[in-house]
This record gives sequence, C-alpha cells and structure tokens, in this order.
Amino acid sequence: MAKRFQFPLQTLLRQRELMEERRKRELAEILRQIDEERLRLEDFRKEREAVQDDLNTVYREVGRFHEVGDVMRYMATVDREIHLSGERLRALEAEADKRRMALVVAQRERRVVELVKERKFEEWKHEVAREEQKRVDDMAIRAHDRALREAALEGGDAPVQNDAGAKVE
Repeated sequence: MAKRFQFPLQTLLRQRELMEERRKRELAEILRQIDEERLRLEDFRKEREAVQDDLNTVYREVGRFHEVGDVMRYMATVDREIHLSGERLRALEAEADKRRMALVVAQRERRVVELVKERKFEEWKHEVAREEQKRVDDMAIRAHDRALREAALEGGDAPVQNDAGAKVE
C-alpha cells in the first residue's frame, strides 16, 4: 500500500495562506475606515447645507444681522472639516490601493505554491499507480509460474519454461 501524500512545502503554503488572510483583513479594515470617512464627509456636507439655509434665513429676517458673523465663522469651520475629510478620504483610498496590490501579490504567491502542490500530487498519483501496476504484474507472473509448475507436476517430469524463457521447477 502506498503511503499517504505529503507535500514537502506544506509549511510554506500555510504561511502564504496566512499572509493572504492577513492582507484581506488589512484591506477590509481600510475599506471600513473609508466607509466611515465617507459617512463623516456626507454629514459635513449636509451640515453645510443646513448652515447655508440658516445664513439665508438670517439675511432675510430683519434684526438678525448680528448673527451673520457667527454663522459665517461656523460655515468656515464646516468647510474646513469638509476639506480635511476629503484629504483623509483620498489618503485612505491611496492606502486601500496599496493594500489591494499587497493582497494580489499574496494571492499570486499562494497560488504558485498551490500549483506546485497540485503538480507534486499528480506525480505522486502517477507513481502510486505505477507501483500498483508493478505489484499486479508481479502477482500475475507468480500465478502464471505457479500454474506452469502445477501443470508440469501433473503432466510429467519435462522441464517447463515461463514466458521469459526461465526454467520453472
């Protein structure tokens, strides 16, 4: 019976699989941060629209001109937050691109080792089949030789030869 298939680079394959999983987690984390920053940016944009509406209301209402400065300063603060949030979002997206590339590299490295494993497994299967066929052939030859011996014992004392020309006793 042939022994079980053992891949000599299994440890390397496992390491590559773990690295790929790590890269997937890193990418998922940065994508989560991007989603959070997009939500924050959207909130700032909505807040700016609300402040703009407040400013328009202040302009229309008589007697509230003293509030214009406060509303304008707050709008400037919201605009600054929108700008900063946009910059953070661009930086996060650049980092996500780097992490995507790192994941692609990790997947490619894992796949290379998997292909080697598949090739080695096919070679192992071929070797097992070859050994099994050799065993079957040996058993058939022994059975044939035994049948020849039995026939020789039953039929007389004449020496009998097998297919290879060897004398069977």
